[in-house]
Amino acid sequence: MTGIKRVERWNLPAGCVPYVLRAGQSESSVVFGQAVRIQAGEAQTNGAFTICTVVGPKDDPIPQHFHEHEHDTFVCLRGQLQLWTDDQSRVLTRGGFGNVPPGVKHGYALRDHHTELVGLISPGGFERFFAETGWSFDSSGYPIRDDDPPSPELIAAVGKKYDVHFVPDANYVDASSSEGDTALPGNVQPYYLRPGAGERRVFGSIMATAMCRGFETDGRFGMCTLEGARGATAHRITHGIEHNVLFVMDGVIELSLGDETHQLYPGDTANIPAGTPYGFHMIGGDNRILVFSEADVMWQLYDGCGIPWNAEIYPGAPTKMDLARVETTFTALGITRAEPGPSGREADHG
Repeated sequence: MTGIKRVERWNLPAGCVPYVLRAGQSESSVVFGQAVRIQAGEAQTNGAFTICTVVGPKDDPIPQHFHEHEHDTFVCLRGQLQLWTDDQSRVLTRGGFGNVPPGVKHGYALRDHHTELVGLISPGGFERFFAETGWSFDSSGYPIRDDDPPSPELIAAVGKKYDVHFVPDANYVDASSSEGDTALPGNVQPYYLRPGAGERRVFGSIMATAMCRGFETDGRFGMCTLEGARGATAHRITHGIEHNVLFVMDGVIELSLGDETHQLYPGDTANIPAGTPYGFHMIGGDNRILVFSEADVMWQLYDGCGIPWNAEIYPGAPTKMDLARVETTFTALGITRAEPGPSGREADHG
């Protein structure tokens, strides 16, 4: 691989600042034919986590391995993603989720051409593994072929640097049915969720569905989706100490971020450091945002302010709120209301 150009900056800001990254905008590192794009890394999240997308062709499994310290998650965005965790396996389709705590043997395979996933790795910094094992690909999608795959020697040497422990005799079991993958376990263990499964809360007219909470991540982070119809609006707030990243899965989102307003489309990412005012207005016909939160603050917000929701679709109109509970939750989580943003929109909750 002599002369191969490596990724250096990922086209990201050098520090922890608010920004919007458009789908496919980040430079990618091609590893085993798959294009890895970093949406936010260690520097951009103050070390909280790394968020990356991976897209590529149908191929053989990535070698199974484990991390002593890193916690991984996987969300299928397109195609079919087979994930192995210890002696279990599932095939995830769009919206399906897999949780991989430290110490759990895991690997994955893209089972359809042009399969894509997004995932979180905690703590941040694992982007260096991808940068040092792949080659720079400055285009959207993924390359037609990978003419410069990393050698086994390189993978082993870089893996040793970044807490990747390969398991050469791993068993690739057949995938089991996901029929029963509907509930969060409530403790730190590997598990899977079918698309749309998980606990749900509604705050105003926005439905939050938990993929993993602090219970499942030892308090490190949380992941949930926020869904709503056209017109659903979240008031501008500021988190005192926690970092959040928004990744748009469906619809169109008008985001107020600091002093700027952005329209976000599927695949776009917004980085929201602690202390940054933000809010959003859903303007697509059917909208869904995937939220990555330090210390699980977003789910705690909706759990504290919202009401349990048994339906699998968001409400058509704002639900009634307990304002005393809202104030108590805001205070407990260190959340403050921010001044209206550039759009000046009023919110239906908060």
